[in-house]
Amino acid sequence: MMKQKYTKNVIAPCKDKTAMSGFSLIEFLIASALSVIVLIAVGTGYLSSRKLNDGTNSRLAVQQDLRHASNMIVRDAHMAGLFGCFNMSSRMRADIVDNQSSAQEAFRLAGSTDYLIPVKEIPAGQFSVSGFIPNSPVLVFRYGVGTGSINNLTEDIPDNAPLVYGNCNKLVRPAADGTAGVDLQTVSAALGATGQIHDISVMRYVVHAYATGTVGGQPGLYRFRLENGNRWGSPQLLMKPKEIPPSIRTSNDEDRILEMSMEYVYVSNCPDGHGLSERFEYTTTLKNSISGATTSTVPANQTASPAMVSITIKEKENGIETKDTFIYNIDASLKGGNVCAERTF
Repeated sequence: MMKQKYTKNVIAPCKDKTAMSGFSLIEFLIASALSVIVLIAVGTGYLSSRKLNDGTNSRLAVQQDLRHASNMIVRDAHMAGLFGCFNMSSRMRADIVDNQSSAQEAFRLAGSTDYLIPVKEIPAGQFSVSGFIPNSPVLVFRYGVGTGSINNLTEDIPDNAPLVYGNCNKLVRPAADGTAGVDLQTVSAALGATGQIHDISVMRYVVHAYATGTVGGQPGLYRFRLENGNRWGSPQLLMKPKEIPPSIRTSNDEDRILEMSMEYVYVSNCPDGHGLSERFEYTTTLKNSISGATTSTVPANQTASPAMVSITIKEKENGIETKDTFIYNIDASLKGGNVCAERTF
């Protein structure tokens, strides 16, 4: 009987296709390189976005400061020369009685000429306020606030506040500030209304000055106001140069400063007839007279007051004008200065 032979077949183990296998060295290096590239791209994008955001915020802050400063300057210019119904633009020096002989020139109601100018320009070297170093001429506006009768004041008056008394034809500033010791009979006589005390208007004398310079190393546009005792108050920072955030500042960036200059617009020809064109003159000089005028009163359709003040503020690197210089313009009109607009036909 034959024995049947059986072959023993060896079955090779089957490799599980679902089993996890490790990265090879090359695959690991490639993955690492891709990760580094992604991280660099993300970091660069973040830094770029941050620089852009910081730069935008810096420019926005300057624009907001400029808007605020513009509003204040425009308001002061519009009020300049107005003391109730008395308008400096249409009056003469003889209509002013200023007994404050010891006051600074900036605080004087009347200057050395026959005409009354609502604005003044003071050279930087003649403007002295403790801690402030000006680098531009100083622009000064003057007007009165509160037009109530002496018997019916429209607002409270602080003690020793600078005051002006007046009517539509004259202004009087007593030798002492405040209401204490003021002889109203003397005031009414100076106003040409002896005994008519009830017709006297009392106004707080407002003087505001604008200039660029530095306070404690901080450059900017500053505002000053007349305080009690014929002195300037503390400087108020209105606008400072665009700050360069540390995220975008480089070693080549210089400190920035502000410089201010003024240009004045005058009516040079104001014809009476319809259909005729008025002319305006632009000049960097603040005038104190009317060309060709010889009368003791302000001629019709003329005034020594500018119709508009155009202010240019330049933001420079280290005081040098370059392609990176920013220029800001503020145009402020003076009520009563544009006599052409006040015409009646």
